[in-house]
Amino acid sequence: MNQYFTLEKIMNFVVSGVVILVAWLVWRVIKKAIRKNVQEKMDRGEMDSRDRRNATNLLINVIKTILIVITALAVMQINGIKITSLVAGLGIFSAVVGLALQDLLKDVIMGIHIMSDDFFKVGDVVQYNGDEGIVISFNLRTTKIRSIADNDLITICNRNISEITQSSDSLFLSVPVPYEEPVGKVQEAMNAIVERVRGIEDVARCRSLGLTDFQDSDLVYTLAVTCPPAVKLTVRRLARQAVMEVFCSMGIAIPYPQMDVHMTRNA
Repeated sequence: MNQYFTLEKIMNFVVSGVVILVAWLVWRVIKKAIRKNVQEKMDRGEMDSRDRRNATNLLINVIKTILIVITALAVMQINGIKITSLVAGLGIFSAVVGLALQDLLKDVIMGIHIMSDDFFKVGDVVQYNGDEGIVISFNLRTTKIRSIADNDLITICNRNISEITQSSDSLFLSVPVPYEEPVGKVQEAMNAIVERVRGIEDVARCRSLGLTDFQDSDLVYTLAVTCPPAVKLTVRRLARQAVMEVFCSMGIAIPYPQMDVHMTRNA
């Protein structure tokens, strides 16, 4: 019976217990840190309750599984169990699983980056494939945005998140003016348009950038408007309406494409 309780085996049991205890303590610290980080993001309004639950549970389970596997392998190695072949087999299995689930793994990895690096938060306005939308939720696998133009719900896999850009609060509105209009009259009209646009709800600032381009049939003046990204479409529509009203009141025509044709008669 003494062969089962040799000093070496007792020491192995003690070291195994220490390894398990250390792994448990590390697990408690990591879990507490994750929950604290997610709670802080939720308090700042960067996550809703569903995002918090899904993201936290998935991340905790992944880390827990990794710690259990590492601890089990370490304990087996301490107690004289050769794990070389086991690790090799585990590596082959992991490679097969990784190939089968590589898209899912990419989504999860990018989801972790979104959470840790604050790419965006719920309520931000972003652009994806030419569409502008409001982020309504995100987790470790997908991001959902609500299109501003048509209210469609767009679900994006997180592995494509590099294609998303955050919208700014700057709006540039082109105002075409006929070549025939006097410069002084056009400047007066632009000043009137700026004042009207400033009065639009949610517009923080509006200024004229002056003459910015020469087109075939018109001169282009540009307005720089500052407003929340979520209301850009509304502000653009109301600003264009202001342009039309000012032009009509001052007798300025809206330019349209024109072509001059010059004909010569053969002698």
